[in-house]
Amino acid sequence: MRKVCEKLHKKIRSGLLLGLCCLSWSLSAQRMAVQGTVVDSSGEPVIGANVIVRGSSAGVATDLDGRFRLDVVPDATLVVSYLGYDTQEVPVNNRSQITIVLQENAVALQEVVAIGYGTVRKSDATGSVTLVKPDEINAGLATSAQDLLVGKTPGVVVTLNGGKPEGGADIRIRGGSSLNATNDPLIVIDGVPVDNSGVTGMSNSLSMISPDNIESFTILKDASATAIYGSRASNGVIIITTKRGQSGKPQINFTANMYVNTPRNKVGVLDGDQFRQVITDYYGEGSPAYNLLGTANTNWQDEILRTSVSSDYNLSVGGTYKILPYRVAVSYTNQNGILKTSAMDRVTASITLNPKFFDNTLSVTANVKGFYMHNRFVDEGAIGGAVSFDPSQSVRVDNLPIGNGYFTWLKPGTDEFIGIAPVNPVSLIDERSMKADVYRSVGNLQLDYVMPFLPALHANLNLGYDVSHSIQHNLMTPDSPLTYKENKKTGLGQDERLRQLKRNLLLDFYLNYKQDFESIHSRLDAMAGYSWQRFYKDGGTRTTLMPDKEQWFVSSYTDHLQLISFFGRVNYAYKDTYLFTVTLRGDATSRFSKDNRWGAFPAVALGWKIINEPFMERATSFM
Repeated sequence: MRKVCEKLHKKIRSGLLLGLCCLSWSLSAQRMAVQGTVVDSSGEPVIGANVIVRGSSAGVATDLDGRFRLDVVPDATLVVSYLGYDTQEVPVNNRSQITIVLQENAVALQEVVAIGYGTVRKSDATGSVTLVKPDEINAGLATSAQDLLVGKTPGVVVTLNGGKPEGGADIRIRGGSSLNATNDPLIVIDGVPVDNSGVTGMSNSLSMISPDNIESFTILKDASATAIYGSRASNGVIIITTKRGQSGKPQINFTANMYVNTPRNKVGVLDGDQFRQVITDYYGEGSPAYNLLGTANTNWQDEILRTSVSSDYNLSVGGTYKILPYRVAVSYTNQNGILKTSAMDRVTASITLNPKFFDNTLSVTANVKGFYMHNRFVDEGAIGGAVSFDPSQSVRVDNLPIGNGYFTWLKPGTDEFIGIAPVNPVSLIDERSMKADVYRSVGNLQLDYVMPFLPALHANLNLGYDVSHSIQHNLMTPDSPLTYKENKKTGLGQDERLRQLKRNLLLDFYLNYKQDFESIHSRLDAMAGYSWQRFYKDGGTRTTLMPDKEQWFVSSYTDHLQLISFFGRVNYAYKDTYLFTVTLRGDATSRFSKDNRWGAFPAVALGWKIINEPFMERATSFM
């Protein structure tokens, strides 16, 4: 009996211990945090997908990056659904990180694109919206952001300005629309409309972004797409989205490029011997024209152009530190132009942080971009001068009374410069120095909050800035040929110093409601908001004649204005076939008088996906 009791006691004790262990394990494993990303078959994030725990009402919607977070039991099953995609059931299986790939059903959904104050699926865009991704382009030879747009989308023409090292270009979206004002599009970088009117010492605002740091371009072309930005968007909008940190371990990327620039297809001109023969044939030897000829054979284009070597280095580190996704990028570019002495040295740095708080209901995105550029410009008049200047003359001539030894046209028998004569193109490069130092920073803090009482409603606050400071120093050497053509006092040099400060501040606030109504096969996206922007600039110019240091010209300026706006937009899609968009923006600027400050900019657009009609089921072969 005693042995039986001991065996029974051991079994009870073992059972109790086992029960306690199981209870302890079940309590510790009762709930666990699951983080995941929902993407489509092409790897693009699916925004607003429903992620629900099967058998319960607990669930969330994915954010702008397709991410979600849920507290579940280890053996839970997630049900993921999105209109236009097959619903999937995904077992958790004790995983804390899950990537879910949704497969498209009968309706193939396209990528999500950034539009003004929000995003939209490209298939739902009623306006003309084009997405360009630099990873689809060989970006190794790109110096500035606009290089990535050359020839990439219809209706967007990028004309490079003479091959400047900083990469200046004219961008025209569906042609120009203004006779007197600018025809440049509005540039928006990570939600901040930047000043693209030009900064002293830097004519190209897009050169402040390293091409390696760009995630995508969204180009808004027509009135329906651009109306949300008001009058500033009359020439189109280019929205630039930079890269962000991704979940997971740190990823380090380094690229180094070295490339050779060489002039091609020079203008065909006569050499010195051919030019002398033409003058002889037309005017004869001993004629006044013949007596002005020199004895050299100078190719002036070869004298001002060169083959240059340039380099570019990019380093980025991105990942997640605890709950903080981050990306830090630094780049250095040394670009030497094919026009002698032209050069650009650029350093850019950027930091992006995009954490989420309160069970992913608050998304924070912080962007800071810093930029320094040292620019050396060249008088581009030397290009035209090299084509037209007399090829029989030497670059330099001894014993000339003026011109610092460079060949200069003088009136016969005098030391007087001929005012209408062309200037030696080599002297335009050697005897004129134009250097600039530009410091610029663009950044913003964006908060996106999901309303707890209505998860489909988001509140978005965006605080941004664009600040630049530049100094330019232009020198014209005394007694150079150009001083006899341009200066107030012929022969005297010129020392010109320019400075400028620009400071733009931004506040945007808007509410965004997105909801799928599967019961009636429709989608609604409504947005309304307020925007305030302040623009300030001051600067000055001081010009001194050399070598006597006489002050010739002094000027200064200060200017500021403010812009306030109210805007709203409604996108509605029915049966993924009939699309409707209405947009309204009201702008008021201190540039005008109180009686004429407000302007309204409405737009209405309709779309019909005829391919989704039942009668088009057999017509897909020609699409």
